[in-house]
Amino acid sequence: MKRILDECRNHWIGCAIFFVCTIAVAILFLLIVTPKYERDAEVLIKDEDNNSSSLLSSAVASNLGVFSNLGMFHISSNVNNEIRILQAMSTLEELVKRLDLNTSYQIQHGLFYQEVCDKNLPIKVSFANIDDSSKGQVIVKLNKNGEVTLSDFKKEKTDYDDEVKGKINSVIHTPIGSVCITPTRYFPKAFSDQEEITVKVKKERVYDTADNISKVIKIENSDDQTSVIELSYQDITAKRAERVINTLISIYKEKHFKEKMTSMQSSAKFVNDRISDIEKTLSGLDNHIMDFKSDNMILDYAGNAKMYLETSLVENEMAAKLNNQLYMLQNMSNLAKGANNYQPLPGNLLPDNENVAKQIINYNELLMKRNNMLQNSSEKNPLVEELTRQVNAMRKALATSLDHAVAQAKLQAKNMQQTKNSTNSEIASAPQKVKKILPIERQQKVIEQLYIFLLQKKEEIELSNLFVSDNARVISQPTGKFKPVFPKKIRTMAAAVLFGMLFPFIFFFIKLYLSKTIRRKEDIFGTSLHLCAELPEEHDANYDDAIRMLRNRMTKDKEDDGSYNLLICPAHEDSGATHTALNLAKSLSRLPKMRTLLIDADTRGYSLTSIYGAQHEGLTDLLQNEDAANQDSYIIQMQEGLYFMPLGTERSHAIDILLSPYGKSLMSELSKVYDFIVIDAPSLLHYSDVEIFAESCQHSLLVIRSGMANINDIRNIEKLENDGFIKNVQLILNGGNNR
Repeated sequence: MKRILDECRNHWIGCAIFFVCTIAVAILFLLIVTPKYERDAEVLIKDEDNNSSSLLSSAVASNLGVFSNLGMFHISSNVNNEIRILQAMSTLEELVKRLDLNTSYQIQHGLFYQEVCDKNLPIKVSFANIDDSSKGQVIVKLNKNGEVTLSDFKKEKTDYDDEVKGKINSVIHTPIGSVCITPTRYFPKAFSDQEEITVKVKKERVYDTADNISKVIKIENSDDQTSVIELSYQDITAKRAERVINTLISIYKEKHFKEKMTSMQSSAKFVNDRISDIEKTLSGLDNHIMDFKSDNMILDYAGNAKMYLETSLVENEMAAKLNNQLYMLQNMSNLAKGANNYQPLPGNLLPDNENVAKQIINYNELLMKRNNMLQNSSEKNPLVEELTRQVNAMRKALATSLDHAVAQAKLQAKNMQQTKNSTNSEIASAPQKVKKILPIERQQKVIEQLYIFLLQKKEEIELSNLFVSDNARVISQPTGKFKPVFPKKIRTMAAAVLFGMLFPFIFFFIKLYLSKTIRRKEDIFGTSLHLCAELPEEHDANYDDAIRMLRNRMTKDKEDDGSYNLLICPAHEDSGATHTALNLAKSLSRLPKMRTLLIDADTRGYSLTSIYGAQHEGLTDLLQNEDAANQDSYIIQMQEGLYFMPLGTERSHAIDILLSPYGKSLMSELSKVYDFIVIDAPSLLHYSDVEIFAESCQHSLLVIRSGMANINDIRNIEKLENDGFIKNVQLILNGGNNR
């Protein structure tokens, strides 16, 4: 945390500027952003049997009603399904079309455009040649006198630079088609303080606008235990937000009404078609039954059975009566035919044969008269004889009549038996006839029941058409706060202040703790390399003290006899290794009776040579000539105790020259002459450049510049040391105290 605070303190001007800019951006945001108002409404979805008019579901609903009363089932509207209907793209597209939400108007205020509607909208623009699946744009400049200038036309991805002039309340022909501009009743108020206003008119695709609305509008169930839906919508004006919610509810009700009417009409058509088909079927069955009854002379099965039974009884009685009459006639015929039988015949036994009965009466009267006369006289009496003759003649005639009556009775008995047999046959064949017609009659009854059921449903559908009700009821009209819900000024400013204050801390935290750049000695922790010195900048008053401390640390390890060699290498260009080598060499030369040699072995920069011995022969010349006897001629004395060997004049192949085998023997010879040898070499990362010196040096000092070196570079040097290519590598952090 202290390091972060130090960074903020060191960059306090930048932090202050950033804080002021953040506050300015927040204020600018509050000034240019269009405020939004929120409106909420609640709609109750009524519980009803949506399929009450359906033929197939009525029986099921009636059966489920029993279980519903027991609490086993609850038939209600599926609220989640209704929410999906409200959120459907078809519903939202209809909403966009009705309210023309895909056309937006923005009035220019200075450098920015601000969206307007309702009371702030001066005109209405319609595009005749841009359909619902296309989009376009135009900028309209309005004057008080009604003149308009249209420019910056755009249709889909095509831009037009034309400029068209016209007047309001007229059709203007433009590169994107005909455009009609009509003023609203708020047109005069728009020019209250200016002569001209600029309006940007955009028409988006209906689907795109509906998709944007679906992301803004909230439709959800308020509670799982209720069927109340909550609707929430934000818009640039409260009135338009209310219109959107009310229109959405109206569209939902209309869709429900239309669907219900369509269902009822389909059901009514089905019922009417089925009734017509059933009427034809019943008519065919009726004709078939009628033909059967006509062919079999049946009016009613029970009546016919009763009639046949009664007829059979009557026929039995008549047959018995005829048999009795036949018996009596036969007996009387035998009596009439008997010889000398002057006994009277019974006359009241044949009431149904009046002729014979009348002849018997006349015969009995004549016989009584003859018998009475015979009692008072003899058979020889002429009157008796005459009466006897008449009686015999009448008996003979009576016998003939009785024979005819017997024959007639026999014929009647025979006919009666035939009639009786016919009746019995009809009775016996009746079940077979009924069996043939029973399936047809049974089918007729089933179809008649279905016919009656369909007639009832037809009446129900007609009644339902008369009393169709909405399945939704608005229990809370769109309401909300009069203040905009977006943007919230206090929250915006508080967020800006908080962001302006925290961002510098976050930035420096990421910069210091997540970055791999080495800035302080703490950044080197975690590596095996030792930090031997932390040097400030050269102009710092403590720089000389830091160099002396570095010198003292180096001289501690020096043995009494022999030279102490130091290899000083930079991690990167501009690390300050050359100045460190020079200053360390100067400091070592100030020690009493100490000879210090500074060698410029930097084949890539040779900064020391450029300053102190640009034209003087040096290291490369000595190695190339292998002139050990005259090595002093290649060395320049800079001051007492300090000597300098420049890189040399031969620099084109300096790297190859340094790899000469003579290099190792040269270092041994120089170590015998000088107490300290400080070698200014290139980076250790270019190991081939310093190979000749690394083996003969007691320490290799890697100079890293604070804010420039990367921890990965240290890892690479550490790997070289672990692999044995270099030894005793220590680090010098240059400029670390200032960062």
